[in-house]
Amino acid sequence: MKFVFSLFLTFLLLSCTSSTQPSAWRPIDLIPSSSILIFQSEDLASTSSTLLKNSFFEENQDLPIFKEVANQVEFFNQFETAANGVFCFSAVGKKDIAASFIASSEDVNFQGLKAEISNHKTFNYEGKQIHEFTWKEKNLYAVWFENNILVSDSKLIVENKIRDIENQIPIDEAFTDVLKTVDGDSPSLFLHLDEFKNIYNKAFAEHTYFLFSNLTDWVALDVKINSDKLQLSGVGINNHAQKRKVGLLKNQKRIQHEIAKLVPLNAIGFESYAITDFEAYLAQRKTLGLPDKTKYQPILEHLSEVSKIHFTNQDLVVLRSKKAATTLEDLKPLMEFQKNFRNFEIFQLNETDLLQIYAPLIVLKQANFVTQIEDFFVFSTSVEALENTIINHVNRLSLHQQSSYQTQVEKLSNESTALLYALSENWADYMQTKSHSTFKQNVKALSFSDYKGLALQMNVDEEYAYLNAVLQETKQDIETAVVKQKGRFKLETKTLNKPQFFTNWRTKQRDVFLQDQNLQTQLLDDNGNLIWDKKLNEVILGQAIEFDIYRNTRLQLAFATENKIYVLDKNGNNVAPFPIQLKEKITQPLQIFDYDNNGKHRFIICQGNKMKAFNKEGKQVKGFAFTTDNSAISHPPKHFRIGRKDYLLVQEASGKLHILDRTGKERVSYTTDVEFSGNPWFLYDGKFTSTTKDGNLVQISEEGKLEITEKDLLPTHFISANNRLLVTLSENILQINEVQIELDYGLYTAPQIIQSQDKTWVSVTDTQAKKLYVFDEFGNALKGFPVYGNSAVDYFSTEASKIQLMLMGEEDSILFYEIN
Repeated sequence: MKFVFSLFLTFLLLSCTSSTQPSAWRPIDLIPSSSILIFQSEDLASTSSTLLKNSFFEENQDLPIFKEVANQVEFFNQFETAANGVFCFSAVGKKDIAASFIASSEDVNFQGLKAEISNHKTFNYEGKQIHEFTWKEKNLYAVWFENNILVSDSKLIVENKIRDIENQIPIDEAFTDVLKTVDGDSPSLFLHLDEFKNIYNKAFAEHTYFLFSNLTDWVALDVKINSDKLQLSGVGINNHAQKRKVGLLKNQKRIQHEIAKLVPLNAIGFESYAITDFEAYLAQRKTLGLPDKTKYQPILEHLSEVSKIHFTNQDLVVLRSKKAATTLEDLKPLMEFQKNFRNFEIFQLNETDLLQIYAPLIVLKQANFVTQIEDFFVFSTSVEALENTIINHVNRLSLHQQSSYQTQVEKLSNESTALLYALSENWADYMQTKSHSTFKQNVKALSFSDYKGLALQMNVDEEYAYLNAVLQETKQDIETAVVKQKGRFKLETKTLNKPQFFTNWRTKQRDVFLQDQNLQTQLLDDNGNLIWDKKLNEVILGQAIEFDIYRNTRLQLAFATENKIYVLDKNGNNVAPFPIQLKEKITQPLQIFDYDNNGKHRFIICQGNKMKAFNKEGKQVKGFAFTTDNSAISHPPKHFRIGRKDYLLVQEASGKLHILDRTGKERVSYTTDVEFSGNPWFLYDGKFTSTTKDGNLVQISEEGKLEITEKDLLPTHFISANNRLLVTLSENILQINEVQIELDYGLYTAPQIIQSQDKTWVSVTDTQAKKLYVFDEFGNALKGFPVYGNSAVDYFSTEASKIQLMLMGEEDSILFYEIN
């Protein structure tokens, strides 16, 4: 059987464990010598049935790997009884995996199976009779050893087992040792980590196996499984000739691991080890034949926790000190001040081999930079990685604060020698990029739903490493932050405008469009890598517009400079007949209206007190003309549709509002001596809505009726609205409909309404304190906000009903946040 295998199976087929038989052979004695995963249970059929009802399994039951598991389980469920059985996966050559089922024939009744099989025949091998038959298009092979039966989908596995018994080849000694440690009354899982890694790397690229890498040889785990939890506990056996991580942790005091306080929500996971006695650690390295001398011992001997945080692009090493002030003083001769970032000092290390003594436990090739955060010293190869860590710490967006994490670690001991953790969704996203092509879609479709993370804990003594692992279903808690920093990248030069998302119509991913201070327009991917750049001679007015000029789902970007209207395709090429050169200066950002949603786009520009329209052929639209009465147009025109009527709203610098039809003629007339504030107009509650100069709400109906509602807003106020939500900001008072929110005093951007499917939020940024706030439509602050930010946001809604936010961080960086 060609069976692609991954880490997930370790925690899915957790169903089976040991017992003994009164005969000369027990089922467990007949496992193939090349076995990688072994499951044993006193009631294999019942345990497997419980597995199939687990919510994680049910949610992913349509994926090929899960279907294969269910298919294998179905086979041995055909037996009328299978009280004590073993189910295992074994390597066949270098590429394939075989599934085998072993049980006492006294516990097996074949009556239920006979009607399902066909093509039954027998042949002899080394004096043993092998039965070959077909079951549901599967070729299977069976052989009896006294009163035990071995059934496999590999002929070679059956023949090899016959030879092993004939030649009296014993089972792996390490497996025999680990077998003694399990509780025979509950299902158990046995896993050969090295062999499992070899199979794992057939599905995934090398160097992606951080969770179990080089820990131990065999592990044996008792399994507890129900509808919402998979929990394992057991031991690992180490071959002392091997230089395993476990061996380095002997004679270390158990600690309560605190690294989760620094682990951001966009991390893949972490591994953390207790090294409370540095002398004992060095002695153990010597025992294992590893380098055991370091000139940095005086610096490192005050540490208690050594950790590594894993990210997609760059990992961090974090050391927690029992005497942080002393450690900082000891480090000072090795480092030079680099910069101050958010009130944290970042230093450059003159000697980058400081952490080499921790290999292979923790590996960081070069510790170039370091910063101190509370009792933690964070090391990285780049300044940017440390800046990202500081941002997440300042934003209070750490794994430690998540209820899902707390729920899982409550199932573990308070103190341990090692703690390893993977954030499920981030890990799956990362592994998809590392998957071989034949496995990529399986990983992409994998759903973790409310299984937020996988935790593994170890306690090491002289002989064993005691393991506990838990994959726990945890619902989103209202106290859990719903925001995480998704990414951050730096720019080579400062931007002139707010960066914008642009949809790549091929990949459906969002790229980033901006213009820098050198007038260079750029399209970057979400990691900051340049896709294309295009030099302009003028500044882009306002924001670019994403639209589909040909109505074929291939999207373009349109914008105006002082003298031209541009339309660019996804590669940065001009779309003919654009750019259009104009003789008179354009004075407001471009607007594009498609009144009837039929592809007849109108490119609307303002030139002083005049408004013109062009079609997609680059020709000025005849019959459309508008000129203001007294002053220049002060805002980009807005288009609203009420029923079957179109309305264009045009504001003058004098404050006057014109309500026009699509040809530029007056559609609504009104009379008033009230001075408007100059804020934009919106369609709210079916009426054209803005504010007056003295801070009151003003609304104009389609019939031209004008209404004033007292608001008492300060002169420098903002307003934003949609048809059912009215938002104002007056000094530090944000009001969403009738709910008032008192913010800290600061310098705020205009409030933005973020609409995504069934959710509506309001965002506002304090550019003085550099804080981004997000509230729901009822005025409740979203958990996790405020976060760091220094501009208004751009956003889009993902297929998974999440919101991606983008805004400026420092002058040279762009931040990405994700709201669940």
